[in-house]
Amino acid sequence: MIDVLAAIGLGFKIIPKVHPAEMAVWATLLTGVVAAWRWNLPRLQAICGGLLRLLVFLMAIGVLQYLAAVVPEGSADAAFDAMDRHLGFDWMAYYGWTVAHPGIASFLNTTYLLFGWEIPYVILLLGMIEPKRVGEFVTTLIVALVLTVPFLCLLPVSGPFVFYGHTDIPQAFYTEHYAALRSGAMRAIDLSDLR
Repeated sequence: MIDVLAAIGLGFKIIPKVHPAEMAVWATLLTGVVAAWRWNLPRLQAICGGLLRLLVFLMAIGVLQYLAAVVPEGSADAAFDAMDRHLGFDWMAYYGWTVAHPGIASFLNTTYLLFGWEIPYVILLLGMIEPKRVGEFVTTLIVALVLTVPFLCLLPVSGPFVFYGHTDIPQAFYTEHYAALRSGAMRAIDLSDLR
């Protein structure tokens, strides 16, 4: 509800489009929850219920992140870059080194992209081993994200790809939406293309 009210207040439209593959996942999880409840299968109920709660929340928080990106003026990128340098971390030197070592760059990219898959695996494992802990895990993730989003308004950043001008690389897939949000060109949020 917060997403809808904030979108209306900021003049955004939310496009509730979902891909067929995503619909199949939603339907499978919902069927699993109903079947688990019907036949008293606590492990299946924990796994499907946890994944379903997480998916619903991630979609809602994704919209809220888009809306939070348009609220603040300015950028804290330079301040964070200065802090990194003060701590001895030079993003451009690190980036240059990884580009010079394609095997390591590939490993790091793959590891980063796999992060989204770790959470469902944890839910699956917890559901099989200790089903009651799935609710705690999902709630912890939700609380952490809810506490994080306000910082997008307080400390807006474009990220190193934008700050250093490397928006043409695959890892910078989010920058197109970010730039369109900040310039005012994007006034609709497509739920099937959240970045």
